[in-house]
Amino acid sequence: MEGSELYGLASNYLCQLIKTEKLVCRRNPYRIIEYLQLGLEEAFFLVYALGCLTVYYMEEPLSIAKLWDVFSVIKPSFRTTYMAYHYFRSKGWVPKVGLKYGTDLLLYRKGPPFYHASYSVVVQMVDGSDMGRPQRSFTWRSLAGLNRTTVNASKELMFCYLIRPSDMTNEEMSSPSCMKRIKVQELIFSRWVSSRERTDQE
Repeated sequence: MEGSELYGLASNYLCQLIKTEKLVCRRNPYRIIEYLQLGLEEAFFLVYALGCLTVYYMEEPLSIAKLWDVFSVIKPSFRTTYMAYHYFRSKGWVPKVGLKYGTDLLLYRKGPPFYHASYSVVVQMVDGSDMGRPQRSFTWRSLAGLNRTTVNASKELMFCYLIRPSDMTNEEMSSPSCMKRIKVQELIFSRWVSSRERTDQE
């Protein structure tokens, strides 16, 4: 039997099968609804940096300045965490909330579906004239515990200092344009292990 005859038989059989069998289209009776939930920092980044989101309140769109004020009332540390979020996002990182590990942010290379977070980040706003007094103080014990938690999760602990100029007023801070004057300093915290250091030197 030649190939063309085999092809003809197969197509005839398929046509008969389609005629005898009724195809039934069924709909799933359960509605599947997916919600997109954004954190305040994520939402503000989409509004301010990318311009692809509009937030409405009482059917009125909120301006960027109004949104900055509203989010700062909802979350008092919003300005600080957003500045760090914006900084790392502009560097190509994907920041997410770090509450699970006791920090402000987690930094992913491409996002949670692709990689585990590389860093747990503690964000602090400090005054440029007095770098020695951060707003959040750690005892050695709490710092060692935070570092142990981070290391056990295969991450590194990073401190992100947002250095505010000493002449910056609260009025300037009431606008997101204040970020232009904020300097950022990153510090990686790691525990020194004498046996590991000795092995590396040998």
